[in-house]
Amino acid sequence: MGMLARDSRQRQAAFTLLDLIFVFCILMLLAGILLPRLARTNGRPGRVLCVNQLKNIGLAFRTFASDNSSQFPMALATENGGSSNYLGTPNILPHFKSLSNELSTVDSLRCPLYTKSDYRRLNWATVAEKNLDYFVGVNALADNPAHIVSGDRFLKSDAPYSNYVVNLIANSSVQWLPKPHPNSGNVVFSDGHVEPIPSTEWTNRIRASGLQVMRLAVPQYVPTK
Repeated sequence: MGMLARDSRQRQAAFTLLDLIFVFCILMLLAGILLPRLARTNGRPGRVLCVNQLKNIGLAFRTFASDNSSQFPMALATENGGSSNYLGTPNILPHFKSLSNELSTVDSLRCPLYTKSDYRRLNWATVAEKNLDYFVGVNALADNPAHIVSGDRFLKSDAPYSNYVVNLIANSSVQWLPKPHPNSGNVVFSDGHVEPIPSTEWTNRIRASGLQVMRLAVPQYVPTK
């Protein structure tokens, strides 16, 4: 009788070990399925924050224009509160510094998905060109809602690059870089609304603007040719 009891306990113990191994295998399988999805999902809050950053920038441009006869900073000289004196120079930040009364913090100038941007100790006096994550549409007009006034700087193009400006025409090839916004990027229009646009949509947006040349001052831009 004692032998039978010991055999029964051993079988129960062996069965329990098999159960644990089975459960462990199931958990590993589920982890292999779910973790990649969670990794992709983790980028969504960053993308939402990036859109919010550009909404703040768009609102700042709109507020500035409403206070300056429907003119963006790029159309006004520095002595009039604008930044046109910096057109054709490598200095893009002054276009945003002209909005410092409208933008409460320099944190609005960074893309949350681009981890190299560190704004914890920066202010309008210490922020530099290297901290800027958004381009400026230097010939965007405040009264044309199809004009792109700003957007993610992470792009490349075969368009001519001169005087520190990318000169886009309707047949220009424009592509977003693989990071931090794969296959798509965010832009803000002159009326303040933000849209994510894929690389294939740039041609349509350039044509819709009515501009013969859409001129973008892009921070840290590397020309493709």
